[in-house]
Amino acid sequence: MEQSAIERAAAYFGAARRSGRVVERPPADLAPGSEGEAYAIQAALHRWFAANGEGDQLGHKIGCTTAVQQQYLNIARPCGGGMLRANAFHGGATIPLAELRRPGVECELAVRLGADVPPGAAPFDRHRIAAYVSEVMAAVEVVEDRYRDWRTWPAPLLIADDFFNWGCVLGEPQPATHVDLATMQGATLIDETVRGTGVGGDVMGHPYTALAWLANILAEAGRGLRRDEVVLMGSLVQTQWIEAPCQVVCRYGDPLGELRLRFV
Repeated sequence: MEQSAIERAAAYFGAARRSGRVVERPPADLAPGSEGEAYAIQAALHRWFAANGEGDQLGHKIGCTTAVQQQYLNIARPCGGGMLRANAFHGGATIPLAELRRPGVECELAVRLGADVPPGAAPFDRHRIAAYVSEVMAAVEVVEDRYRDWRTWPAPLLIADDFFNWGCVLGEPQPATHVDLATMQGATLIDETVRGTGVGGDVMGHPYTALAWLANILAEAGRGLRRDEVVLMGSLVQTQWIEAPCQVVCRYGDPLGELRLRFV
């Protein structure tokens, strides 16, 4: 795609999301023909958000990093998205159902970067990328089904629109050296009923493998992760869609604790 088409596609997705209406598939000339083009649109989308009063980018989310999510979404590879700082909460949140078309929650682990990750240093693996992580934390991704039927949307279209992301809730940061993410357990409860459990090692063998994947994808486009960005590394539990007012608890092992959300 030419840059002008990328910018028009970004404006299409940005305006569609801001309208609160169902996001329809874009015209063929604005649809990405590859995942590389999808990530270019996604980057342009966040420039559009910043220029149109929606705020800057907090960091990234990675989806489809566990077998349970790949099977559920029928996408056999990771997919990344951006996250708006304006939709990030700390410790807990109360979210009006009327603000989202069809919200869902995902029980995740997150990192904060302590240094820029230069694209010229790629390729990364889980061991090399670990040096750039300063803190880890519990996280709940709040996703949004903005579409008539997301199953009919190819992965590049979903990636261009941030791969379902709406926002996130972040827990208390812990020094990265104090937490073994591979063995960290997580569970999602809705109105005190357990809906699913998982462990950090379900994320591509180790969550840092997902982080390295993202760093490498960005490096292919000449971009790098930046200091203080937050990255969510994929749901340990299948997405739970919220259809009515309820309380959600995502519970983790020590020292990450738990996060509570109310949908009202």
